[in-house]
Amino acid sequence: MAIDIQSIIPYLKRDPLYHQFKPFSASFRVESVTEEQSSNHMFEYVPVTVHDVRGLEKPMDLDVNGFCYMKQKTSVTSEMANTIATYQELYFEEIEDFLYNNFPQYSRFECMDLQVRRRHPDFPNSVGKRVEFDQPAGLPHCDFSPGGAVIQMSEAFPGQDKHWKGKDFDLLNIWRVLKGPNDDWPLAVCHCKSVDTKKDCATNDALYLDGFGENWLMQASPNHRWYYMSGQQPEDLIVFRNTDSFGERTRCFHMAIKNSLTVCEPRESIEVRVVAFRDVM
Repeated sequence: MAIDIQSIIPYLKRDPLYHQFKPFSASFRVESVTEEQSSNHMFEYVPVTVHDVRGLEKPMDLDVNGFCYMKQKTSVTSEMANTIATYQELYFEEIEDFLYNNFPQYSRFECMDLQVRRRHPDFPNSVGKRVEFDQPAGLPHCDFSPGGAVIQMSEAFPGQDKHWKGKDFDLLNIWRVLKGPNDDWPLAVCHCKSVDTKKDCATNDALYLDGFGENWLMQASPNHRWYYMSGQQPEDLIVFRNTDSFGERTRCFHMAIKNSLTVCEPRESIEVRVVAFRDVM
């Protein structure tokens, strides 16, 4: 049975500030920003209905919708997450084999990084506290803009620019929970056809002590259509596109959403970010 849920999305506010200054967030204190916030983000909190994909008659498609739900068993368990570096090579191999077997439009896959998230019981009030694992990402975003893709590729493949610059590639995420069935802060994805990228998207600088990146944040529109999967199990994969090298294909804004119907333990998840080439590297 499909279970649609009601939630609140913190969209980036449509404020005149962003006509003059680019949105940014930093993982360190920025002296020029007041109230000890290392960001110039302002938010508009919008109630939305998030539709359960279990109620869809037709499955979503990566190249049409920007995301898709698929099945794949994994040997990686929640217990392994504490020492995931030991199992990273194994998991990368699993993911690459899965992609080669299911996405023939690509000629080559390279896993770039891996992230394990374990929600702290106090999240989102745990923000700013020292936690062992990364927390759910609670803003609607794409991990990379087209410009951010260039930055990411330079960092992921240092000194190999000649092998990817000018190539046709996508930056994909492969996301799953480590325990199920999960309904706690599930990952919500937005149907790309419901997003006007010229009106609803803002490029954002992500600043770190050792570097920087550029991603996309989302501004509100009544046209946006959001989805999630109720009772997600570890074999339920979400594959979605953040961007592509030419900025022309479907992309998937996504975020973790609060679910007032949650009855399970705090969410644990693992995601891999992959570069998928459509021509030979």
